[in-house]
Amino acid sequence: MMLEFETRKIIESSNWDKFVSKTYGKPYCFQQQEGYRDRGTYEFTVPGQFEDEFYGTVSLAEWVNGEIDSKPSIKIRLHWYRDFYPDYIKIARDLHHRGLIESGTYHIEVE
Repeated sequence: MMLEFETRKIIESSNWDKFVSKTYGKPYCFQQQEGYRDRGTYEFTVPGQFEDEFYGTVSLAEWVNGEIDSKPSIKIRLHWYRDFYPDYIKIARDLHHRGLIESGTYHIEVE
């Protein structure tokens, strides 16, 4: 008898933040969103069926087109982290569309 297990694609939230920030050139912090995310795992699947409704504070297009200094102050970065961010699933869908992440189910882990 063999132990059954499954392989999961787990991303530490800090690695997700770095990848998203580098890809889009915008300040980004997954844990700081929605009034600070609790510890745990947040799942998404790409490609997937997503509702048109979003849960971020702005649309992906507004965020991508938002103007920011090349070296923003901490106050400006915190604003982008906490008050000016798109839904992470919309980001994942865009990253997949760009060919930057593979199809599949991912888990962002907040510690």
